[in-house]
Amino acid sequence: AVLTRVTKDVSAYAEFQDALTNHSQDTYRYVTRAAKTHAQSIFRNGYLGENSLLIAPHVARYILADARRVERAARGSKELARDSANAKIMKEVEDAITRVKERLEARPLSVTHALELESIEAAAQELRVSLFAQDLGTYGRVSAPRLLRRLDTLENL
Repeated sequence: AVLTRVTKDVSAYAEFQDALTNHSQDTYRYVTRAAKTHAQSIFRNGYLGENSLLIAPHVARYILADARRVERAARGSKELARDSANAKIMKEVEDAITRVKERLEARPLSVTHALELESIEAAAQELRVSLFAQDLGTYGRVSAPRLLRRLDTLENL
């Protein structure tokens, strides 16, 4: 099962690399840079042991979402504007996750809180798919407002 998953992950990363190679114009370089940063954050040396068990089974889909994002950006200014709006939504969620994570780290360890944060981080990956590659589908329902409410609740516990 692990070998099958790794094969899918590697294949997805190869598809992502092809997207970067075929679509690397200056007009949407920020998209390719952001997609590359994200893909490398979840697919790197040691990723099998470092990724959350909630994220690990979906790494290939998350990488394919990055490839779709790059391909979509290559379609023109309308898609770039859409990507920019979606990137702002994603940044808001990621910033909130970072803020809550820092606050939780300053507190005594709570397994319940740590598990909720891990679940929120996995849902954020699904949000990324929802925003940048809807055709891949998401694992469950997800939205930025819902994630931000969950983060707010976790932060105020």
